[in-house]
Amino acid sequence: GESPVLMPMVSDNWKKCFSWDGSGNMPDVEKQKLISYAEKARAKGYVLRFWGTPDKTPEQRKAVWKVLQEANVGLIGADKLKELHDFLTQ
Repeated sequence: GESPVLMPMVSDNWKKCFSWDGSGNMPDVEKQKLISYAEKARAKGYVLRFWGTPDKTPEQRKAVWKVLQEANVGLIGADKLKELHDFLTQ
């Protein structure tokens, strides 16, 4: 409920919101939930970010980054910055 001018980013724990670990396809129910969160955040003027996303393997990271990108999440965080850079610029 805070103004996005005062608090522009909304951030939450991935594991609290989703059970998908980046292996295989994200379940449709969870994908729709992610899209809904991103749409609601954008509509209210917030940047949405999730922390603690699955990242044990490059495949998991890329799968998670892909669904975050497709859902138009405002910010994709990563510990493997070069790998994220390469993913985003491909």
